[in-house]
Amino acid sequence: VPEAVLDIDTSRKHCAHVSDLEIYNAVAIGPGLGKHEETVNVVRKLMQTWDGPMIIDADGLNIIAEHPELLTYLHERCLLTPHVKEFERLVGKCANDFVRLNKLVIFLLQYKVYLILKGAYSVVATPEGKIFFNMSGNPGMAKGGSGDVLTGILLALAANGLNLLDVARIGAFVHGLAADILVEEYGFRGITSGMLAQELGHAWKRIEKKIMEKNKEEALLKSRIASPYTDTSYRYKKKSIAFLYLLVIALVALVIFWSVKQVTVGKMVTTTASQIEGR
Repeated sequence: VPEAVLDIDTSRKHCAHVSDLEIYNAVAIGPGLGKHEETVNVVRKLMQTWDGPMIIDADGLNIIAEHPELLTYLHERCLLTPHVKEFERLVGKCANDFVRLNKLVIFLLQYKVYLILKGAYSVVATPEGKIFFNMSGNPGMAKGGSGDVLTGILLALAANGLNLLDVARIGAFVHGLAADILVEEYGFRGITSGMLAQELGHAWKRIEKKIMEKNKEEALLKSRIASPYTDTSYRYKKKSIAFLYLLVIALVALVIFWSVKQVTVGKMVTTTASQIEGR
């Protein structure tokens, strides 16, 4: 099975046409695209005709920023992945992070798209304005091409049928996780975008291992709930309770026996005293 299917463009210098997209499940546009006039028309045609999952990054975003009329073609199956500067080209300058997040929410509510705002703690946002912060990743990712790797990850997840919120959250996390694994051996300066792509297998393996461990824990917990008698701690507790129950019964019996004995002795003393007085 080939890892890539090539579609030769009509132009040797820039993107100039859109292929038949019916055979595809998802589309990504932007990395290495350029902003030639014919390329702008390709982006326009693609946005007008494709209603499936679409990842828009890099020059795809820059073209939209330079041709604001293209914003009207955005829809809820679009996932934009700008870094801070690309985002500001879309919404204008932001004085600080607070202003940036406010503009982000306004943009989302207006155009109903998903968006990953890439940065130190990448923001994953929904068309409803809901925001998540991704905690994986490190400064070693601040290299050219790192965002292109993320676009590829997101496209693969979207093509597999995941909803765009899961695509964005999982993609951002595994992208950062690959960098976190690499930094342990190479440090921040030793990481390149190509290394990120190559390390994805180890990142997925680590996630799969965590999922398997969690599933085993949940299965064990369910088995204990369904059959508590197989739980050693449960049997120990049950035996302890039974012992305490028997101990209480023994103490009660002892108290009753002692009380009866005291009454009997008392009666005997009274009878003996009466006999002595009668004599």
